[in-house]
Parts: sequence; C-alpha cells; structure tokens
Amino acid sequence: MDNYSIYAENIQLRLREIDELRFTDPEKVIPIAEQLYEDAKDLGDDGLMGYADFFAGDAWYSIGNVEHCLYHLNRGIREFERVGNWYKEIGCYILLGIVFSNQGDSGNAFASYREALILAKENDDIFDMALIYENYSEICDLTENAEKALQYALHARKCILRCRDNPRFKRIYAIIQTTVAKLDIKAGKLDHAERIIKELKKFIKENPGERESLDLLIIELLCLHEKGCSELEDEAVKRVVSEFDVNTCRSDYFMYILLFMNYLRDSGRYKLLEHIVSEMEATLGNENFPAIQLKISEFKVEILEAQGKEKELLQELMKYRTYFRRQQEQNTSTVRLLLDLQSSLESSRKVNGELQKKVGTDELTGIANRWRLREKLLSMFKEAESDELLFAVEMMDIDHFKEINDTYGHVAGDKCLTAVAEVLKDISGERCFPIRYGGDEFMILYSGHSQDELDRICHSIRADIRERCKQPDLPDFTISQGVFGAVPEASDHIESWATRADHALYQGKNRGGDAINLNFL
Repeated sequence: MDNYSIYAENIQLRLREIDELRFTDPEKVIPIAEQLYEDAKDLGDDGLMGYADFFAGDAWYSIGNVEHCLYHLNRGIREFERVGNWYKEIGCYILLGIVFSNQGDSGNAFASYREALILAKENDDIFDMALIYENYSEICDLTENAEKALQYALHARKCILRCRDNPRFKRIYAIIQTTVAKLDIKAGKLDHAERIIKELKKFIKENPGERESLDLLIIELLCLHEKGCSELEDEAVKRVVSEFDVNTCRSDYFMYILLFMNYLRDSGRYKLLEHIVSEMEATLGNENFPAIQLKISEFKVEILEAQGKEKELLQELMKYRTYFRRQQEQNTSTVRLLLDLQSSLESSRKVNGELQKKVGTDELTGIANRWRLREKLLSMFKEAESDELLFAVEMMDIDHFKEINDTYGHVAGDKCLTAVAEVLKDISGERCFPIRYGGDEFMILYSGHSQDELDRICHSIRADIRERCKQPDLPDFTISQGVFGAVPEASDHIESWATRADHALYQGKNRGGDAINLNFL
C-alpha cells in the first residue's frame, strides 16, 4: 500500500533505507527521518512529511521515548489526513494504540484503535480491520472482559481469513489464533485451545520460514499446565526459556511474558523467574516504558523479599517509586498531546469538509460535479461487479440549449439547468447518483436497478421536467436521454459505459431530441 514510486529516486532510496532499518536499528532511522522531514517541508509535500513523522514516531517508540513518539505520530496523523492517505493514517492510530496500551492506558488505546477502525471500514481495509480487532481483544483481556475479548478475537480471525493473499497473512493469522487459544484457556475450554495449538504447529511446519513464536510456546505451556500434563511441562518450560533467550523483540511479547512470569511464580520456579526478570531489566534498560517496568519491578520485589535481601529490596523499592512517578508524568504529557491532536483534527476536518463540499459540488445546481465522478463511478462499478448487479450510466442534456441562451438570455439558461438538477436531486440515493457533467450535460450513475425500473425512472425524469416548465419564469424546453446498462465483468472497461451512453444520447438527439434511448447487454 506504500507507493514510494511517486517520489524522486533519491527520496525513494531514503524511504526504502528507513524501511530496512526500522526493525533492526531504529536509532539510525531518526536522523534520516528528520532530514527527510526538512526536505519535504522545503518541497511543501504534506504526504512526505507524514512519512517522515510516522517513521520518526515508530523509531522513538522502539527506543522507548514515548513523548517524542507521540509528538511525531500526532503530526503524522494531521499530515496524512490533509493529503487523504488514510492507509498511513490508520498506521499512525494503530501505533498510538500500542503505545497507550504499553503505558497501561487502556482508554486512550481503545480510542486510538476506534479512530483506525472507522477509517478502515470507510475504505474497506479488511486487513487492518483484523489488526484492530486483535488489539481490541487484547485491551478487553487486560480489563478482564473475557466475553468481549473473545468476540473481538473471532472478528479478527474472520477478517484475516479474507486476506490470504496479503504477504503478512501467515504471521497475523498465527497471532490471532494464539490469542483465541489464550482466551479459551482462561475460559476453561482446554480441548478447543489444544486443537488450535496443534493446528498452528501444523500450519507453521507446513510453511517454510515460519517458526514457533514465543507467544505460542507460552500458550502451549499454559494449556499443558491447566490440563494437568505435569510430565510434559518441564520440556515445555525449556522451550519457552530457550526462545525467550534468543528473542530480540521481547517488548512486543510482554503480555505473554507476564503470563509466563506469573506461571513461574505460582509453580515455585523462582530461579527461572529471577532469570526472566533480570533479562527483561536488561532488555528495557533505560527505556521509558514505566508501565512495563513497574510490572517487572513488582516481581523483583517479591523475589528480593523471599530472599531476605533488605538492601537490594530498598533499592528496588526506590526504583519502583521512580517508575511510578515517570508513569504519572507520561500520563500528564499524553493528555496534553491528545488534547492538542483532537483540537487540531477538529479544525482540520472542518476546513477539509467545507473544502471538499465546495470542490465536489457544482456551484450553480448544487449537485455533484465531475470532481466527484471518478470516485463514485469506481465505487459503484466495483460494487455492481462484486454483487453481479446491473450497472447503468445515463447521459442527458437540454435540447437546443444554445438557442435558449441566445433567445432568453443566460439567466434563463441557468434556471433551466437548476430545474433539471432539482428533479435529479429527488431521485438521488445510494443506487442513483446524479452529476453535472459540464455545460448542459448531466450524467446519472445507476446500480442494482432492473431494465424496467430504469425505463420508468427515465420517463419520470422527463415528466417532472415537463411539469416544471409550466412555471412562468422558465422557458419551455425538453431533454434527451441516453442509457447504457450491463452487469460488469472483471474484463470490462468502466469507460465504455459512458461512451455507449453518450452514443445512445446522440442517437436520440439525431432523431429530433426529446428522446429516451436505452441500450442493455
């Protein structure tokens, strides 16, 4: 979905370089993204500025600087919205949700995912809908709403199964299925969870390059534990620890690692718990994820208490206090940035809404103009093709319009155009979309009507216009109408509908006008 080819070669190279570095060396991304932003600013390119801010926000998140991350994502959302790049806007909102979730801020995480979901639904982005429902499920699980968590996980699975051609399908499918298995274990549906785990292990085995991930191994262990398979647990624990030790993305698996740590504590495996705590401390280092660091610190306090190490315990309690203060500071900063984002977006959406309304509406007649044509033509044609519906285009114009202007004046001509538009407004709806095509020409897009219905609509339009011509301030005029309709197929060219409708129109006009000429395949 990222189309870098619209940019100059040197910019394409930098964007691809960032793509390669963002998961391996985020610190190198930041200066490249900052320079890219300055170049984009010089060019006046909001879309490119959005890419720079998204990548900077992503890098700062990986490094652990939440405030810088939120600042750049805040800007990125506004920039992508200005240029209509809904795909990357969704990406910003999803990352915002992940950041808030890691901060322990479920409310703002949910709100961010909701904004992403609205955009995904508006643009029929099924893949991102799967990601968002998966994240919804995680939040509901954290807030102990098991029923909703499972409902959203099943929504996610339903969506991802419609995206088998997506290159990320295998990984996201495995993540979602692991979530479903986790929720099944919590609900006591152990046999169902076991079936999912076996199916996933088979799925991974059949797909070269895939491997059993840390989350799946932890869920398999918990399932064995709940089923009382103690003889298999030790081996499962070894597999989890082995994968944990080599994993370079531990923060991404934190909620599953937390489940593992709880298991180790509850099963009395304190030596291993101490190892996991120590490794997580090293992973986080000085990163600014106080919500996660607080959780790790809680386990360390328990370990030190059990070991009777009073000096170390006091030091850890001081750390805990520092993490707690950092989290409060982060929450305050987050609220400030969110308020700024909300205010900015409200202002931007108001301006954009007024601009789109002005740009997409014919000033004289008040109906859509050709600026809206391509967008609506594509969406209605695609829907008709997918649902196997009759799609039709009508071309219409006012007979002898030049003579009307020459005889009665342009004011009278404008009134004729407005009268036609008022009639067309009455039939406008989801399946019927009128447009002022230019001059005295109008186009109407129809979807899902039968041939008989189209014939009745055309005659109704002509009858209503004749009725309006009885008004004293309107000259008497007639219209000609040409319609072409067929059920679209994948090999069809959308432009041929308008061409054939135009041909039908002029066949009628050549017969003297005041004609309705319908052609169907």
